[in-house]
Amino acid sequence: LTGGEQMALGRHDTAVPAAYEAFLRGWEYYRKTTPEDYKKAIPYFERATELDPDYGRAHAALAMVYFRSYDQRWTGSLGLSADRAFRTAQRYLKLAMAHPTSTSHQVAGNISRERGWYDDALKEFDAAIALDPSDSWSYADKTYTLIWAGRPAEAEKQIAKAIQLDPRYPTVFVYYKGLALFAQDRLPAAIETFEEALQLNPDLPLLRLYLASTYARGGKLAEATAMMAS
Repeated sequence: LTGGEQMALGRHDTAVPAAYEAFLRGWEYYRKTTPEDYKKAIPYFERATELDPDYGRAHAALAMVYFRSYDQRWTGSLGLSADRAFRTAQRYLKLAMAHPTSTSHQVAGNISRERGWYDDALKEFDAAIALDPSDSWSYADKTYTLIWAGRPAEAEKQIAKAIQLDPRYPTVFVYYKGLALFAQDRLPAAIETFEEALQLNPDLPLLRLYLASTYARGGKLAEATAMMAS
């Protein structure tokens, strides 16, 4: 990871170097935002909490993996029911909140967003930003919530901030930017952005579906058909 990424990840929230190293290894998988990579991230985050039971950000990372798997309907890749994944996320979030970090506030915000409590979610992301303004994921999660709340122009500004903060921004940030453009009916820009995301990570779930939809809405029916068939 770059120096900026390591700073954004935790400012060494643990005094146990091996725990921090395990966390960073898990985070590399987490950033890819696919069901398979989430599954690979879990053992590293678990190892970090075993080495340092007070490692709040590692507990928060586990909460986020289980919640996002629940939210995206990926729990099958973890061999869990949706209910068990959600309860596991809640359990890890409770542990994480004993030592709050920007990541723990991100988890709480995403849970509120999934329930449609957008104002509560945005408060959590603002709390995350106040706690650690350099954590790009807080702005990215705020982006996604603003899109769901019907405020895509504001969302576009937030994802621009996230990308600015992270020199090696993950593909999901580009995807969120595309969603913000798509929601504003800025179809040519959305197509360009989704195509960039596809080049960066062709395995990102739902990306091809949104790109096909954007092609179709932009009158590019042949491209839409080809994308759906790929």
